[in-house]
Amino acid sequence: MFDNLDPNIVALIIFAGVASVAAFVFLAVKELAFGGESGATVSTGLRQFPPRRAAEEGASIGQFDSWLTRTLYLSGLDFGPGMAVALMIAVGATCGVAAFVITEDPLVTGLVTVLGIFACLGVLIWIKNRRLRAFQDQFPSALELIARAVRAGESFEQAIQLVGESSEDPIGVEFRRCAKQLDVGLSAPKAMEGMADRVELMDVKIFATTISVHRESGGALPETLDRLAAVIRDRMAYHRQLRSITSSGRMSATIIALLAPLLLVFFLLFQPEYFSEFFAHPWGRYLLLFALVSEALGLYFVYRLVRADY
Repeated sequence: MFDNLDPNIVALIIFAGVASVAAFVFLAVKELAFGGESGATVSTGLRQFPPRRAAEEGASIGQFDSWLTRTLYLSGLDFGPGMAVALMIAVGATCGVAAFVITEDPLVTGLVTVLGIFACLGVLIWIKNRRLRAFQDQFPSALELIARAVRAGESFEQAIQLVGESSEDPIGVEFRRCAKQLDVGLSAPKAMEGMADRVELMDVKIFATTISVHRESGGALPETLDRLAAVIRDRMAYHRQLRSITSSGRMSATIIALLAPLLLVFFLLFQPEYFSEFFAHPWGRYLLLFALVSEALGLYFVYRLVRADY
C-alpha cells in the first residue's frame, strides 16, 4: 500500500496517529478523573465565563472562545476550552491518519480531518441541546415548588435554595449557584438575570423579568409563577404535538440528506480512484461544491419549516 511513499514519512504518519489516540485517551481520563481545568473542588455550575457583551465586542478568536466556553458550560462537561480544542484536534488527526492509511490520498486525509473536528463540535452541540431540553422539562416543576414554598411562608431566597437542594441537575446546579449569589449579597433580580444569561432559554428570561417586576411593583408572586408554569407546560405540549405531526417529513429529509454523504464515503473507501478522477476535473469540483451548497440550503429550509421559535 505504501510502495510509492518514503518509509520515514509513513512511519511519521503512523506515529502521529498513535500519538493522537494516546493523547485523546490521556486527556479524556485526566478530565474525567480530576475535573478538568477548573479543578476537582470547582463544580461545573460555578465555572466563570466571559459576559456576552465582551464576546460580542471581541475579535473572532475571542468570540469563538466565549462560544466554546458557554457551550461547554451548558453541556455540563468539565472540559475547559483549551482542553476541548486539544481533544478535537486529536480526534481529527486520528480520523485523518485512518483515512490516509486506507486511501493514501492527501486531499481525502485533509477532508476527513476537518470532518472529524466538526463532528466533535456537532456532538458537543447535541449534548448541550439535550441538557437544555432537560432543564426546560424541569423548569415548570421548579417554578411550582418556588410558589408552594412562598405560600408556606418562606422567603424567595429560601425558596431558591430549596429548589437547588431538592432538584436534580441540570436545574439544581443553576439554582444552587443562584442561592450562593444571594448568600453573598447579590439582589434577586440580578441573580435571576445572571441565570437567564447563562441558560439562554426564553422561559428563564421571562422568569427573570417576572422577579424584577415583582420586586419593583409587588404583586402575588405564587399565582404569577403558577400561571407561568402552566403556560410553559402548554407550550411544551404544543411542541411535542408539532414534532409528532412533522416526524414523517423530518425522517424523510434525514434519509435523503444522508444518502449523498454515505455514497461519498463508499467511493472513498472502496473506489478512491473514481473520486480522485472526479475531483481532479474542474467540473467535478464545481459540481461537488454545488451539491454541498444545495443540500445545505435544502436542510436549512426544512429545518425552518418544522421549527417553532418559541
